[in-house]
Amino acid sequence: MSWKKWTYVLVTSTLAGCASSGTPSNALSGVKTDDSPPSVTVYATVTQLKSVVMTRLLKKGYRLDDESPSQLIFSKEQNGGMEIMTQALSGNARCPMPRHTLRLSLAPEDSTVFVAGTQVMRVNQGISCTANDIVLDSKKNITEMKQFLVEVKADAEMKHSNTPNT
Repeated sequence: MSWKKWTYVLVTSTLAGCASSGTPSNALSGVKTDDSPPSVTVYATVTQLKSVVMTRLLKKGYRLDDESPSQLIFSKEQNGGMEIMTQALSGNARCPMPRHTLRLSLAPEDSTVFVAGTQVMRVNQGISCTANDIVLDSKKNITEMKQFLVEVKADAEMKHSNTPNT
């Protein structure tokens, strides 16, 4: 990846990290490490990529929380049996349910888009329902994000290859 892409991803991720309660990931600091978030380079336009991501996640019940040229943020309230039990055990069943958030950082360059993805679970605890963001970086979560990005890449590149050149 070129230095321009890493710089772009670093700046947008740092800004996103400053705007959220979490800290920016080491992976987007410009150096690829073992704890880097999953990422792919997609041969498609940003518009095609965003269209594929939105279609997939909206069908799964996620809502679009924020969209910018460099980032997409989706979230979904978790309301299954395990989540209800977790909420009750975390301190207060009257608090909002846990919320799963997917953050995709986008760095377009020429005919490609570099995409890095992270996941967070917002859990509300205690009598005051204090919100705590838990970074989902277990091996299982990383594998799921990698699979999601691979599927998005395939769909976006298929869409791109079926678009006539004008």
